Amino acid sequence: MSEKLCPVCGCTTTRSKFCSDACFLQNRRERQSEYYKVNKEWILQKQKLAYSLKPKEPRYCSTCCTSLTSLVALYCSSCARKRKNKGNLRYMVGYYAKNKSRIQEYLKSYYEDNKEVLLENMRTYSKENPVISKACKQRHRALKRGATGSFTAEQIQARFDYFDNECRYCSKDLSEEVTTIDHMIPLSRGGTNWPSNLVPACASCNSRKGDKTYFEFCKYLAA
Repeated sequence: MSEKLCPVCGCTTTRSKFCSDACFLQNRRERQSEYYKVNKEWILQKQKLAYSLKPKEPRYCSTCCTSLTSLVALYCSSCARKRKNKGNLRYMVGYYAKNKSRIQEYLKSYYEDNKEVLLENMRTYSKENPVISKACKQRHRALKRGATGSFTAEQIQARFDYFDNECRYCSKDLSEEVTTIDHMIPLSRGGTNWPSNLVPACASCNSRKGDKTYFEFCKYLAA
């Protein structure tokens, strides 16, 4: 068989036209791209006509079953955002595990270089958001002790409102600045960190209560 030049790569071949399947596919992609450029408007009009004649069936989100307006999306915008965040979280956890020492070293160095600014920002934020600040401190204490349960700043505020922002033990009227969060059953004695175990208390009562339970401290006050 006579040798021929491949029109894609220019090498000699004894095959019919192209030297390999890769060259054949590349040539076909180039011809398809050129055809689309030349006939783009006609192709788009044909697709729109086919879409308008096609019966539109209702589509629903695969997670929450909300009706979808898109013809290609599998999830609504809310569920798609949650799935993306989960994927990002998995990536971040894996990245942190691989680079833990380097990240901790960077954070430590950044803290040392900006210590005063960070502390000032924390103090300002605590003054402007006392309830959130107290909730964060309580969660940190509970985490160190391995207690079960968690709560949000909104749940703590709801507990304060439920008790009319008064000390649970002496009924003193409390402002946000002097209110403390007390565990009716102390963490040191197996108490949980759920909102049902939390009550507002003044600093004096909270300090005197120590590791007593709610009922033990009430008996102590009545004595």
